Amino acid sequence: MMFSIDDSQDDNLTTKTNSNITQPTQNISPSVSSKHVIIVSDARKIGPEALPRYSYKITSQFVFSENEQKPHVVERKEEDFEWLHNQLKKAHIGVIIPYLPDKTSGRVNDQILQAQYKKHSNFLLEICEHQVLSQNPDFKIFLTQPQIAQQIQEVSQSQKKSWFGMIKDLQVTAQINLAQGGWIRQDTSLPPDVQCSEMRAYLDGLENQLLTTQDFGKKISIQHKQLAATISKFALSTSLLGSCETDSQFLGNGMGKLANVNDKLSHIYMKHSDNENELLDGELEHCIRLTRAAKEAIKGRENALLSHHAALINRDEKKVKLAKSKQLDPPSPQKVAEAETELQQAEVEVVKTHDFHEVVSEITRKEMFRFQNEKAKHFQSIAIQYVKINVEFAEYVQKEWTEILPTIDPPKP
Repeated sequence: MMFSIDDSQDDNLTTKTNSNITQPTQNISPSVSSKHVIIVSDARKIGPEALPRYSYKITSQFVFSENEQKPHVVERKEEDFEWLHNQLKKAHIGVIIPYLPDKTSGRVNDQILQAQYKKHSNFLLEICEHQVLSQNPDFKIFLTQPQIAQQIQEVSQSQKKSWFGMIKDLQVTAQINLAQGGWIRQDTSLPPDVQCSEMRAYLDGLENQLLTTQDFGKKISIQHKQLAATISKFALSTSLLGSCETDSQFLGNGMGKLANVNDKLSHIYMKHSDNENELLDGELEHCIRLTRAAKEAIKGRENALLSHHAALINRDEKKVKLAKSKQLDPPSPQKVAEAETELQQAEVEVVKTHDFHEVVSEITRKEMFRFQNEKAKHFQSIAIQYVKINVEFAEYVQKEWTEILPTIDPPKP
């Protein structure tokens, strides 16, 4: 299922075309850094040997200002990355937050560390390139302050009650009431969020298809590995067969050369399998996790609607309470005044939750527009890379067969 978002007039979502400055390795993932420099390096093992944890050196420059004269260098534990991710999710409801890289575990070698450097630097670069997330104060603390623990404590103690923060409090309260009541989801008279439902259906279908494609990609890679093993055995058998042809030196040598070619092809198929797996499994996993991050953003919009629904029902209850208080015999002016006050408060909450839903809806609309654009570019990049590695593979195979042909074709008498 597909849905359409018309965002042609959104000037804040223009596409950047300059290249990344991600080190130490590059990635075909759709981060579009133009001037930011973020380098994750120098992993350090901390904690007990039985349950080791890791910290990383982070070097950043030109993230918050083009006039930064020298880079910021900090050390951050993997728990600090998790803290940053949680802070962004709390502060920016409806925004697609870049997914958090997995923690380093098990046996660690240089190849694994290089992959972790790449994932963590991409995570930070994607935050840099987001117009809203890049301005988050916790993100600035994460990249610039030497002692993050002290800064985290200060931020948590001085939570700024912004408009979004107050609305978030209302949302949480409404969700608690909703969970306790249990009946809000059954009220079909309340207006549905059709566009949100379409987004959810689209993302569910996309995730399922990505998982299916990833599964078939793994099977192709496994089959090529199995074929590589079979070719290796075939090479050995042709080598032994050639050694049996003592009566024909030319044929014996030819079979030996054929064995050598098959041995080379076995390695080529094995390398090709690794390349396929890195592309189809690794990059599709990136797409899957990004899709799940988008679903989390949609969940924020769904929760905002539920909060508004809860406020509407609460207002209706207050109206009923006021009507009943006016019908008391004997009359009770105090109860009528209390009911009127409660109804006024309920009306205020209805307006606030409605405004919050409208704001979150606009955020998710723009975020899904951005998601679709970046996803299309990423899919195109994956397709191009896949074609290239198969063309390169085919050229290697053709070269080996072409070169051996004259050596086994017997000379004309």
